[in-house]
Amino acid sequence: MKNKNYTYAKDCGLRPIIEIIGAAIILALVTIAFFWQIVFTDNTWMPAGGGDLVPFIYPNYHFAAQTLQHGIIPLWNPHLYSGIPFAADSQSGLFYPVNLLVFLFHPNLTVETLEYMAIFHFWLAGWGMYIFLRGMNPNLSIHPLAAMAGAIAFEFSDMFIVHFGNLNMISVAAWLPLIMLTFQKSIAYKQSKFAIASGILLAIATLASHIQITLFILLALGLYTLFAIYTDWQGIKGIAHTILQNAKYLLITLIVMVGLSALWLIPTIEMSQYSSRAELPYTESAAYSLHPAQLIGLLVPNYFGRDPALHWGPWERVETGYIGILTLLLAITAPALRRTHQVKFMLFLAGISFILALGDNAILHGWLSLSPGFGQFRAPARYILLMDFALATLASISLQCLMQGIQQKAYRLFSSMLKTLTWLLGSVTIISLPLAYHALLTMQDRHPDIFHRAEVATMGVTTFAMLVAVSLTILHLARMGYLHGHRLAISVIIVISLDLFSLGAYVDVGHHDPTGGYKHSEANAFLHENVGINRLEVTTDIWHLWQPNSALLYGMHDAWGLYNPFTLSDMNRYWQHVGERRSGMYNFLGIKYVIASKAGAPADGDIVTVFDQDPTINIYLNRSAVSRITFVQQAIMVNDHEQAWQVIKLSDFDPMTTVVLEKETSEAQGVQFFENVEPLADAKIVLLKYDLHTVELSLTNHADGYLVLSDSYYPGWQATVDGQNMPIYRANYAFRAVPVAAGEHVVTFMFRPLSWRIGLVISVMTAFVIICILIWLRQLFYRRSEHAKIPLW
Repeated sequence: MKNKNYTYAKDCGLRPIIEIIGAAIILALVTIAFFWQIVFTDNTWMPAGGGDLVPFIYPNYHFAAQTLQHGIIPLWNPHLYSGIPFAADSQSGLFYPVNLLVFLFHPNLTVETLEYMAIFHFWLAGWGMYIFLRGMNPNLSIHPLAAMAGAIAFEFSDMFIVHFGNLNMISVAAWLPLIMLTFQKSIAYKQSKFAIASGILLAIATLASHIQITLFILLALGLYTLFAIYTDWQGIKGIAHTILQNAKYLLITLIVMVGLSALWLIPTIEMSQYSSRAELPYTESAAYSLHPAQLIGLLVPNYFGRDPALHWGPWERVETGYIGILTLLLAITAPALRRTHQVKFMLFLAGISFILALGDNAILHGWLSLSPGFGQFRAPARYILLMDFALATLASISLQCLMQGIQQKAYRLFSSMLKTLTWLLGSVTIISLPLAYHALLTMQDRHPDIFHRAEVATMGVTTFAMLVAVSLTILHLARMGYLHGHRLAISVIIVISLDLFSLGAYVDVGHHDPTGGYKHSEANAFLHENVGINRLEVTTDIWHLWQPNSALLYGMHDAWGLYNPFTLSDMNRYWQHVGERRSGMYNFLGIKYVIASKAGAPADGDIVTVFDQDPTINIYLNRSAVSRITFVQQAIMVNDHEQAWQVIKLSDFDPMTTVVLEKETSEAQGVQFFENVEPLADAKIVLLKYDLHTVELSLTNHADGYLVLSDSYYPGWQATVDGQNMPIYRANYAFRAVPVAAGEHVVTFMFRPLSWRIGLVISVMTAFVIICILIWLRQLFYRRSEHAKIPLW
């Protein structure tokens, strides 16, 4: 009997597997068709100018790939920002399985590699959406063609188009449909195994390192849990049981997610306390909200210029949620055709996420920002991801109902809604088209930029009018029964694809190589020969000529780098106030070379030209630079961190001879202080080793003093003097120091963060427990054949 049931289960599972593979192939071809320029042509780049992909993600991922190739997990990044955690950076993506495969098998990755990784996640979003639509509701089987329409709509929705260059962001977002599918099944079937699967998928998405999108997904899961509690509620007597019965699956999902991603999540939470985002004012967290006037983008995405180069609106360029005219019309009519719990929830999710996307233009975002985590991120417009997910789902449900034929009860309401939409959109078209062309004609003699805006807006309105006409025609033919079944579905897929492809495939496409800022071979050769462990400074006015994170790519050391919202707040404050290049605060950083324009050496320091063979930049020598490792005998004791900041800014403070120590912080660590020191004595420092996680040197000093390293202070660094543990304490507001008695010593700094070790242990233990549970479930599968009857969809 067991063998027969097992065979039955295998036979039942074969057809959906073939279908899933077939859908994956079709969506791969669709995705290639969308990105045909990148795939089949040379000298085509997305995003144009590089976006975040070239200056930020590329050097970070290249650094990760190279270090992993040498068997090293890069916990620390000494190359930028005067030292900063790397694995704990909330955008590193170091442990994301997809990234790991690329890092390990293609360590010399290029920008083209990252473009293909972005394309892969577009495909993953579409494929996951297809699987979700086919399996989301056992009471409503979505036809494969209807599911394909929703998958295409979601894959090429506004969030993914606008953020092609934000690879880590779309990597997390692509997992949303699969996470929602498994979570909904856990509640529908009341089985924990689906909640475990949801937690595993959420952990994988979380490791892609964009915690904001992870929080959005958690919000969606939380809202679905509340909705399930509401729909299951049978009365006040059973409310506690109803809450526990549904909330436990959310709790399981959270436990699994946190457990598996702990090796990254725990260090990231620790780092967030020291980053510039630790206390983000609401005015900044609400930046890049969706302005109500931008809602025209739901119908005419190009009206204010969807492409960054063409954007002209008086608001920040943000995603507006465009998902196709026909998709939107199908979603709007879904409640008239089907009134299931799934439809009601998706309407609820679309409404909530839309209001949140308005940011400070609607009070709901302000309330949510009080919740842990949600107030630490900008760009509320990104909530539009959840709205587009809901709209794509509703559109598929609506299309499924139309394919089957409209039921008698729904026909009247659907006809009424369609009539209203026809009159409304028809009136908008009749009014807007003449106005757009009138504006275009009257602005021909205006400034070219103004005329171009009018031209773009007119083209957008005209395209909108054509799409409205085609979309309404299809819906009316479906209402009258002239178009149904496969023909209707294929017509809808064609229209949605042409709509989204035509308006999205050419957004932010460039034909100028954005990697030119990394191609300074002669200058890099000069620096590699001369710079050693000394630091560089790249002036901001040449960032378009020399990529500011080049030091990370080429193994050099930069005092700063490209803007990163998660830089350490103390170092960020220090760098913003270093003042002139002749100041002690500046030279304490060990900046030996300044990379600047060919206009001449910066005039605020003792700086001279030493390299001018590059056609676009010069390299200048800072003759006031000192070593990054100094030995001083004098210490200024201050009471707290803020007082240390005030002291190091004093004009007579010399960090080459004096160190500022913070009494309350240092005493808590039991640090030894030297008093009544002798006059300054010579000290000999020899650097023995300097790599990602270790700084080792020999020190010969004839008097007691302090060894000061101008690298960022951060918990997790440990020190030994001649093999004996010595606490590290914060020096000169943002750096590291250890007291060293007179004599000959070997001093070693090692980065061994406790948060990483705790996170790793938790992740390994969680994985072990899950594997044991899966083995047990597999054995149970054979014993209880009825488990095989639970369908994938």
